[in-house]
Amino acid sequence: MDNSFFHFITWSWTKLITLPQGLFYAFWGSVIALTLLLVVTVWRKGKSVINRAKTYESRHFLCTPTETKFFFTLHEAVNEHYYVFAKVRIADVIQVNKSLNQNDPNFWKVFNKISGKHVDFVLCHKKNLAIVCAVELDDASHQRGDRKARDKFVNATFAEAGIALVHIPVQASYALEELKQLLHPNNFKFKKSNRTRVE
Repeated sequence: MDNSFFHFITWSWTKLITLPQGLFYAFWGSVIALTLLLVVTVWRKGKSVINRAKTYESRHFLCTPTETKFFFTLHEAVNEHYYVFAKVRIADVIQVNKSLNQNDPNFWKVFNKISGKHVDFVLCHKKNLAIVCAVELDDASHQRGDRKARDKFVNATFAEAGIALVHIPVQASYALEELKQLLHPNNFKFKKSNRTRVE
């Protein structure tokens, strides 16, 4: 390193120690204050970055433990005929009547009623993913007043759309054969369609 730098440091220190005591303390007080200000500023910026990074985080599991337990039994019961999809948005199962144009304020009024709601499971035909029915797993929360109102609306909406909605109470264990019989294809009507499975 250049000797001139050391000469500068030596000269600066000599000047500092020859300052009057009041100015000496004022100088070092200012240095300490600026250092603390810099540390606090860096800390706040770092904390802000951390907070922004944690605005969203993984839920890790798609379903609750109760829903997961039922899912595997449901899958085993219907796997011969259907695929099982979990946590499906109602607006992806039911659509607003095509007679309502999106420019019509009523379209968004009725669409918003279903866009923020979902059903626990949807069964789709293995041949072409035609919707067979929806399945709701009813736990104790369905006894709440707000939940009853929600269920009443969802039941009516599915009935109007002509899609079966099956309610199954939460249980410690589920009878596989009963589920097979309850959800057998013979219990549902399918709309005729030329749509075939995409290979």
